[in-house]
Order: sequence, then structure tokens, then C-alpha cells
Amino acid sequence: MASGRSRGHGPVVGSFRGDAKYWMDIAGDERRLNHAMDTARAAIGQVSNCIECYRLTMKCHEAAVTVKLGARSYWRCTSCGHEITREISPEQMARYYQEDACNASGSQEVSL
Repeated sequence: MASGRSRGHGPVVGSFRGDAKYWMDIAGDERRLNHAMDTARAAIGQVSNCIECYRLTMKCHEAAVTVKLGARSYWRCTSCGHEITREISPEQMARYYQEDACNASGSQEVSL
């Protein structure tokens, strides 16, 4: 008879039975994805100086998360029409995530 229970053939995602490190890696990736999405959303609507006409009219009109959890934003100058793409590498995004996580844990310790 077959039952719906696991027979011990490897780790179950989301479970601490078996390989707890595997579960933590999955949760870490989800948190890093959320952090990358927040970073991309924060870029939309931001304004900066255009490198062509030097006016404060370069605006981010679109941003997205890359496959490896980096972030990419697309900017267009409303004066001269110049377009650029800015990218945060997955390594740099992981560094930002780690810094934010340390700051958040530090602020929680202070508030206790």
C-alpha cells in the first residue's frame, strides 16, 4: 500500500527534517528576491541628471529584477530623449541585502 508520507528519500522543502540548510537556502533566496524587487520598485519615478544635457530631467520609467537576483533600471531624459540602463549586479545586491539585514537586526536589538 502506498501512503502520502515521505519514505525518507531526501529533504522536503520547507521542513527541518532532513537537510535544514537546504530549507534555509530556499528561504534566503526568497528574501533576496523580495529585497531586489523592493530596490527595483524604489527606482521607478526617481529623477537624476542627464549625462547628455546635464539637466535634472532623467527619469526612471521601468525597473526589473534580473534572473540572478540583481536589479536593472531604464532611464529616459524628458528634455533630450537620451536613454540609459543602470544595473546592480547580483553580487552587489547580495551585499546590499546583507547590510540591510544587519541594520534591521541591530535596530530590533535596540528596540527590545
